Amino acid sequence: NPEPIVVVRNLVLRDVKTLSSPKHVKVVFNADGRDVAAVGFGWGEHRGRLEIGQPYDVAFHLRLKEWNGFESIEYRLVDMRLS
Repeated sequence: NPEPIVVVRNLVLRDVKTLSSPKHVKVVFNADGRDVAAVGFGWGEHRGRLEIGQPYDVAFHLRLKEWNGFESIEYRLVDMRLS
């Protein structure tokens, strides 16, 4: 079965950072006053085209992440476009 894709509309881009490899980015969106962080593997080449403060429609894969004994949901970018 294909992995489900979750789409959220009108997320405002608040921050973009390069991860340890310039091929990957971490993006932070604001949704109704709450920050939502996502990882974009292979998205480094798009970094210069992402506009802070603009609303985006964003597609994610959701993954359960375990680190240091803690579990959390990791959002992984699939696609995004200006709203």
